[in-house]
Amino acid sequence: MGCLVSWRRGVQSLTIVAVLLAAHPAMAGPAAEWQAVETAGEAHERHENAFVRVGDKFVLLGGRGIDPVNSFDPSSGQFSAGRQPPIELHHFQAVTFHGLVFVIGAMTGKYPYETPVSHMYIYDPLQDRWMTGPEIPATRRRGAAGIAVVDGRFYVVAGIVNGHKSGWLPWTDVYDPGTGRWRSLANAPRARDHFQAVAVNGQIFAAGGRRSGSEKLVFSGTVAAIDVYDVARDRWSSLPAKNNLPTPRAGASSVQIGDGFAVLGGESGAQRAAHVDVEYFDTLTNTWSRWQDLATPRHGTQAATTFDAIWIAGGSAGRGGGPELVALERLVDPTAQPAPMPPLSASDLVLAGNDATGENSRIVVLENRGGNQALVVKNAVVIGGATIDVDRTPPYIIKPGGRLTLSSEGIEGDDDRLIVAP
Repeated sequence: MGCLVSWRRGVQSLTIVAVLLAAHPAMAGPAAEWQAVETAGEAHERHENAFVRVGDKFVLLGGRGIDPVNSFDPSSGQFSAGRQPPIELHHFQAVTFHGLVFVIGAMTGKYPYETPVSHMYIYDPLQDRWMTGPEIPATRRRGAAGIAVVDGRFYVVAGIVNGHKSGWLPWTDVYDPGTGRWRSLANAPRARDHFQAVAVNGQIFAAGGRRSGSEKLVFSGTVAAIDVYDVARDRWSSLPAKNNLPTPRAGASSVQIGDGFAVLGGESGAQRAAHVDVEYFDTLTNTWSRWQDLATPRHGTQAATTFDAIWIAGGSAGRGGGPELVALERLVDPTAQPAPMPPLSASDLVLAGNDATGENSRIVVLENRGGNQALVVKNAVVIGGATIDVDRTPPYIIKPGGRLTLSSEGIEGDDDRLIVAP
């Protein structure tokens, strides 16, 4: 499917995709217990998967094998089944960006020699559509890494190259969806994999994880130390040993709550069952506190938040591969004030400018208007012999209100057509 836009002045539009980032709750340590959430509809058990909130719904996706995406509507309690990903995607921490779900740094294949995936994958929950995203530089590919979003940029921290055997890394990279550029940053103080990064007040925390295969048992080699990346300074540091993760474990979920973050569940060599531990780190006081245990032991999934609760679904109840879960549960903060969770609304790709800069050249401006979702433009070409020049590599990601400027040389006449492919 493509969109034809005349070089003559005029406006035509193309509906594509987008996501709204909502505020995290400011929990101060809820005393309530985790509650099982009654659900209806179709949901698939899975582990080494992701679970995120997008707008006013949740999305459960990925995991070993190839299962359909499951969307959960908290207002109705309904799960629904969507499309399968184009390839097997597991061992990743998904992030949302203006209504799209991004899979970065995933692995594919079977244990124990899983391989890193070469591209990002993007899921659009409004259209129930998977897209192949930007390519990850060949020399920086890895899986089981931590991902955090700060100021609209994706930070990829640590990870492992060779499945569960070797090649654990201290790397840090950043991808800017506005420019389409990757950049390598300062290395973390230590390598780790099977963990989740979390951003709090301009800092990225790496807590938990292990160096898979570094010791005789794959579940050993856990990392207790907490490493902190200062985004503005491009500088890593480590917290004092007294601030180590109280219960070292890998495969845990990490989620920002107010001025701190919680680490939930996980797996370790200390026990066969997955962990139920929930520990909260306050970044203002540099102290850990114990929160209520999960109702269901689990590792290999993510937690997500609404204004009043932490939600978690999926994962494995035992260390390693099973049993796989859906088991949606939440921890509610009874003191939280209601806050809106706006639903997603589709955006239009509009021709906002079409100006001649010379006898055979044009500047074309495409703009994201009308919705709260980002748009993904797979490519842009001209029929008629002209060439396209753009300051980023396709696919092009345009946030709500954002613009994409294309310059073209060699235009032969007004009948040339720009084709924009979603």
